[in-house]
Amino acid sequence: MKSENIFDLEYQETLQILRQKNKLKEFEYFLNLSKNKSMYLKHNKKPRVIMFSHSFPDEIVRALDADPCYVFGGSFSSSQFENVFLPKDSNDQAKSILGILKSNFFNLDKNDVVLIPYSNDNYKLIESSIKNITNVIGYDIPTGNNDLDKKRYIIEIKRVTHELSKIIKKHIYHCKLKKEFIKSKDAALAFNDLEDLYNNNQSSALSLSGYVFVMNTYYMSKNKKDWTNHVIKLTNELKIIQKTVENPKDFVALAGSPIYPPNYKILFELEELNINVKKVFHKDNEYILMFKQYSDSINFNKLAELYLSHNMEENSIEKLSNNNNFKGIIFHIVKGESQFAYNYNKIANKLNNLGLPVIKIETVYDYEDIEQIRLRLEAFSEMLREKLE
Repeated sequence: MKSENIFDLEYQETLQILRQKNKLKEFEYFLNLSKNKSMYLKHNKKPRVIMFSHSFPDEIVRALDADPCYVFGGSFSSSQFENVFLPKDSNDQAKSILGILKSNFFNLDKNDVVLIPYSNDNYKLIESSIKNITNVIGYDIPTGNNDLDKKRYIIEIKRVTHELSKIIKKHIYHCKLKKEFIKSKDAALAFNDLEDLYNNNQSSALSLSGYVFVMNTYYMSKNKKDWTNHVIKLTNELKIIQKTVENPKDFVALAGSPIYPPNYKILFELEELNINVKKVFHKDNEYILMFKQYSDSINFNKLAELYLSHNMEENSIEKLSNNNNFKGIIFHIVKGESQFAYNYNKIANKLNNLGLPVIKIETVYDYEDIEQIRLRLEAFSEMLREKLE
């Protein structure tokens, strides 16, 4: 069976499980967004700007009348794609991204533009693999968040925008940029309501995997306003069928490497073991929610600073430590993603000093490690029960 067919099968199986776990009318909209790999394919005559990082504002891409197309990986079959030539020690996400880009169904060509952050060596190898096929723009991401880092990042974003404008032959206008910013802010406010509802309800018709999936689809939608309206409808549907918990139960948080379909095995295992995960720290919700606190007044520099200033995971986890119902963290790392391993060490030290447990679960994209994951999660769950007794 061809790798593209296996990729299809992976997605369809994951979507079917999600459908069974989330029997909600509005949830079908989000399932349809990812059905048949539609988020990767060319839908119209707009230029396709391909990104595999949240580090460049998609508001700029949309303001240039282009289609942002996010490729985050997540597939075991695409990480085994026969034309991938990354080193064996490369992380599965990078292999999966390159496998998708070079597959026949994706149809990468000279009309596309790929934006590549120089955040790790794997991404630089991806650039060398595709630069003869399509347009590639690389850019640096500052490691800090001081004034000098902000200035450097603003310069990089302006440079990338200029090069992007030249390739797709469009100019960026402030009125269009502001309009896209407002759409992002509306999406952030809508998703914040959904997140609050999920976190404050004990028995939810929206499962953990379903909640993460809705979060993932923010980057699958071609129409952000449409996505926002369906999030509002889903939230309203949930409000009708469930009640806020007066005495919330103990819960744990899930943090670390982002989880993308079809690689939902850790989410499904958490659900099978009835581990109550009520806070999820994920790159998707970090970037969605960053817009909610800003006014409608926006300019190019402010937008660039906004994308640099995120640090939701560490700050929010620190605030959680004041919640008596918060009992620990499951920190998920896709093997090889060293940046998340660094974050784990910082967070683990903080929580251990507070007497709160943190377990690190390292995964790969195949299912060979599923028994080990299950055993470690079972042991963590048992430890939590013993502490409560």
